[in-house]
Amino acid sequence: MNGSTSISGAPLPVIFPDNLNVGDSWAFEMNAGEYNDGTWTATMTFASGSWRLAQAATLSQGLFYWLFASSDTLSAPVGTLAYSIRVDKAPERYTLQEGLIATVPNLADPSAVIATQTIKQQQLAALDQTLLSLLSQRTEEVTFAGKAYRLWDVSKLWQVRKDLAAEVSAEQDAMSGNKRHQLIIPVFKSGWGNPYPSYPFYPYGP
Repeated sequence: MNGSTSISGAPLPVIFPDNLNVGDSWAFEMNAGEYNDGTWTATMTFASGSWRLAQAATLSQGLFYWLFASSDTLSAPVGTLAYSIRVDKAPERYTLQEGLIATVPNLADPSAVIATQTIKQQQLAALDQTLLSLLSQRTEEVTFAGKAYRLWDVSKLWQVRKDLAAEVSAEQDAMSGNKRHQLIIPVFKSGWGNPYPSYPFYPYGP
């Protein structure tokens, strides 16, 4: 039974960030709901190709907690990871959540190659070079996205560029309009050892 269960009070989904930083610690929590009796094992798994990273949750006060060490996430590939959250109690297994999430490179790694263009931006730059080669008549035929174009097909290639440029523009608007990933709330330790956010996010004032 994938994605559903006959048990009432299913846990709320984990709210993932827009992306995960390779080399950072990854911490998540989920309300255990009626899997809170201590007999269920909750496992979160990330995967891409042959790379896998999985961890069983710690259950405390009705919450499942996962903490992936930075040394473990350091080997995560940059790009897109598939993830899943499942609970097990033999012979039962239920997948509670699954999806895809982006990873960004570790800026502290001097050997990391940092790409500052999105895939669509890279495609647009490649298309511009393709058009330039065709219009300058340095070649009689060019190929882009698996299709061949000659000089008299340039209007078709321009339409491809127009559509791709619109997608790039929409992508940039979406990124600039998403303030959530730009907000970093510093967290400090209180005198009794519990973390709390700094002012103005601290609920009791400065």
